[in-house]
Amino acid sequence: MSEMLANHYFMTRNFIDAEKAFQKILVNKPDNNFWKKRLMVCYTQTGNFENALYLFLELIKIDINFFTQTDIETEDCPYRDLIAEIESKTDYSEDFEKMINAGILWAYYDLSVSFELFKRAQKINPGQKQLSEILQIYEKELEPVTIIKRSSAGNINSGKKN
Repeated sequence: MSEMLANHYFMTRNFIDAEKAFQKILVNKPDNNFWKKRLMVCYTQTGNFENALYLFLELIKIDINFFTQTDIETEDCPYRDLIAEIESKTDYSEDFEKMINAGILWAYYDLSVSFELFKRAQKINPGQKQLSEILQIYEKELEPVTIIKRSSAGNINSGKKN
């Protein structure tokens, strides 16, 4: 399956077909983090939150700020719209899967919000191993440094962790 077709599916928000296409691409390009990031977003939209969580963990092990450094305009993905959709559909305060998906997507804008969502998710499911690893990375990497925040307009702002 071609990269162009996979990208077309993604850009038209056909996340089911995009997911399949990105999976095939990654068979031949397993180290391509750009395609992994897109596949991860597809997983958040197709009910495969465990796979999304796995890829998220893999990517933040490389660089915790990987998501906030994304050029949202160039990548043409409405992360903020996807967050709003999750938040408007249901009170996700007790919905582990939705909280995980929102935490992953919030990483594109504000790591501190993402961190808080993951901490709340851990209270619901304290035995989830990948989530525990994610929280350890957040705690280790974010404590002494400045967290990069992105405004709703997509601009990057620097702010100290509270």
